[in-house]
Amino acid sequence: PLIRFIGSVPMWFPFTTITYLSGIQLTDGDGSAKSLTGYVGLDPVDFQSGTSVYRRSTISKQGNQRLRKYLFLGALGGVRAHNPLRGFHQRLIDRGKPYKVALIACARKILVWSWAIFVNNTTFDTTRFAASD
Repeated sequence: PLIRFIGSVPMWFPFTTITYLSGIQLTDGDGSAKSLTGYVGLDPVDFQSGTSVYRRSTISKQGNQRLRKYLFLGALGGVRAHNPLRGFHQRLIDRGKPYKVALIACARKILVWSWAIFVNNTTFDTTRFAASD
């Protein structure tokens, strides 16, 4: 039943769902979307090195590289379709975010949506998630 719930997110591929569920098994459903974001390595990290603090923040990349890659590819395909992710991506671009930064934010959004679906045992509802930013 979990594959049906997670697979209802339009940006997920079948192999991504299986990889995602194997990552969820490590957390056993405990924790939060924030901790899962850290596990995947999509959490932002500020650059700090002595007096040189003028670099942009990046993602930590400390986590499941395969899942992070699949989320990025899902976001890449998801922003081209007509779904809530495309609207979210367009709002980020309109605010002046670079294209790849917006794609990483979309990958994180897919992860958070999937976590909400996993925790609530429900299917993806475009009307519910369209308004969530």
